[in-house]
Amino acid sequence: MELLMLRLNRFLTKSMQKQQMLKVKLKMLSAVTVKMVRVMLKPWDLSGYSDEDANNYANVEDLIWSYIINLIGNEASKHDDTDNEWVNELLNHADDVRKYAAKITVSPTQHASKQLHMKLSTISQDNVKQAEKWIIKVTGKQVGSIKDSQQFKQVVDDQLTETDNYLNLARRNMSANAYQMFRGIIGDAKRSIDSGTTAIKAIAKASEQWAEQGVPALVDKAGRKWSPDVYVRTVVNSSINSATNDTELLRYRQYGSLVKVSSHIGCRPSHLQYQDHVYSLDGDTDKYPDFESTTGYGTITGIGGINCRHYTIPYIEGYGSMPVPQQPDDDNAARYQLEQTQRRLEREVRKAKRKLIAAKKLGDQSDITAAQELVRRRQSVTRQFVNKHGLVRQYNREKQ
Repeated sequence: MELLMLRLNRFLTKSMQKQQMLKVKLKMLSAVTVKMVRVMLKPWDLSGYSDEDANNYANVEDLIWSYIINLIGNEASKHDDTDNEWVNELLNHADDVRKYAAKITVSPTQHASKQLHMKLSTISQDNVKQAEKWIIKVTGKQVGSIKDSQQFKQVVDDQLTETDNYLNLARRNMSANAYQMFRGIIGDAKRSIDSGTTAIKAIAKASEQWAEQGVPALVDKAGRKWSPDVYVRTVVNSSINSATNDTELLRYRQYGSLVKVSSHIGCRPSHLQYQDHVYSLDGDTDKYPDFESTTGYGTITGIGGINCRHYTIPYIEGYGSMPVPQQPDDDNAARYQLEQTQRRLEREVRKAKRKLIAAKKLGDQSDITAAQELVRRRQSVTRQFVNKHGLVRQYNREKQ
């Protein structure tokens, strides 16, 4: 488990580094005409692959929360304010919570895995095909079909195996974290009872506080709690991005060993030195420096790191680099960032709705009123943000 967690931390770091990476743009050359083809996977493109699975996991988190609150509420209804012992007896149900969470996370985990197994090979092949056409055109060199390449199959299989491990880890973590949440609610309530609070007031207050945390899919070494939808979106997007990147560089090496780093207006100052320069994929040469070690490719601050919009372009000595369409992505990038903020606001609405569920089941009218007002405030903030920036309200991502 420790080894898997270590690999996961590396995987998530790599994912955060590569989420903003922009892949190959292409225009096909011919003797008479020039045809531009856009083949690059961008962050806003990747979101389309992970939206459904992210929503599925968010819904499962809410179902686990409702199960916990209903279990506590049903026990509470059997006792009056003079009886505090039932809170201790709740611990007998902790394993029921764990089993429920383990059972209900099976379906979304299997769905996410199945979708990737169906799509990853095709996505990776399609991403590199257009660049390969240009390379063949200018060099006349022909290598075997990529779909018949054992190296390509190995890249995809390795990525699928790794991703399945991380999806299954999320399932195990959510089961364990649901168990810990249930015990945490009871532990906090017992401390309040010892201070003189009635059992039902204590359990209601503890539930309200734990509602803000939810059932994380991962608590990383820095203590950051990854909500299930964020975690799964990160894993799925990173899997696709990693497979397409690895496929791309694998294919380029079969035709040559050189790539050029793209250029765009407004790049970070530390990356100016890399723009439009040619690098070797096979270590330093007399003419070209090594790509990874020179540009910091795969690190947070290097090419392909967080918020970096550079990508690699195949380069053939004597012909130059593959021409790419100069399409500014500033508008798409800005909208993508706005949509990330929208998703954060939607998660805040869901947290408020978890508090409302707890208040209705365990609290009094003042608790319910306060929770309802919190839901309205957070919905209002979301609505104003969406309207201000011309976004689309996603009610399904706010529901509880």
